[in-house]
Amino acid sequence: MIECACESTLRKEALFWVVFWKDMVCALSNIAIIMVIQWGIMNSCSCWSRWGSTWVHLPQIPEVKDELMHFIRHVAPGIVCAALVLHFLLCCAIIWWYLDAVRVFIQRDDGESNLGWWRNWRARRKPWLCGQG
Repeated sequence: MIECACESTLRKEALFWVVFWKDMVCALSNIAIIMVIQWGIMNSCSCWSRWGSTWVHLPQIPEVKDELMHFIRHVAPGIVCAALVLHFLLCCAIIWWYLDAVRVFIQRDDGESNLGWWRNWRARRKPWLCGQG
């Protein structure tokens, strides 16, 4: 909104600096918020003990160690694999949806595709896929 308001009132040279400082302040405020959360709130023991209502779950405690090792060995690998599969599928979906943009991105300056080797290999291997034969 600040940028839209400034576009109609400021000159082009001044608009650049206003937008630059607006973006700088917003980026630094995001960094500050992350630092406060990571170094401040999450660095206190009360955060991990429900603000003092329970004890801190340290791995040295036998009851906690068994539960933690079960989580590390049985639950965490599934979560990691599911996240990796989801990221892979999401990347494939984005590439498929924006296939024309990918083609423009990988073409050379002379207009030819850098995937010529792929088409030649595919035509030799399975000619019916390329409309040949």
